[in-house]
This record gives sequence, structure tokens and C-alpha cells, in this order.
Amino acid sequence: ENRSAILAGLALQDQPDGSTVFSGNVIQENVGETWAMVLPVTFDFGGDSAARTTVLAYGPKMPFNIKLPRRPKKVEFDPQKWVLSEKTSTKGN
Repeated sequence: ENRSAILAGLALQDQPDGSTVFSGNVIQENVGETWAMVLPVTFDFGGDSAARTTVLAYGPKMPFNIKLPRRPKKVEFDPQKWVLSEKTSTKGN
């Protein structure tokens, strides 16, 4: 059975303290309630400034919120293509 992931509702929300919250949902198709996947995420802040973390996707739909020190110039899920495939789609706001 083919599994695919959709990254939906992706948003960067600036906060009053100068930080940014990156949020969204990982929606996995054709998976059970206990299916889990860890997605690496990288944030490029420009220059030599970058950060890495992971998002846990558990079950068919998992929301996430990541607080960042400032707004990144670029966000990339699974930059090494270890987890996601060409069947993954991204839907932002």
C-alpha cells in the first residue's frame, strides 16, 4: 500500500518579541493511527546562520508549532530526501 504525506497549512507567524512561529500539519495518507514518521526540517536564516530540528508525524494528521528566534529566509523539509518522496506535496498559506 502506498503511503504519501502532505504538508498543509504551512505558515510563518511573526511574534511581538521578534521571534517567529512556524506551524502546519503533516497529513499522511494510507496510514494507521499508530504510524509514526520523523521529518527533518532545516531553517536558513541567511549568511552562515541555520538551524535543524525534527517534526514527529504520528497517525494520519499531526499539527506542529516550532518557535524560531527570527523569521527564516528558507524552510526545507527532509533536505537529504531520507524520508519524503516525490509523492509529497506542500500546501502553505
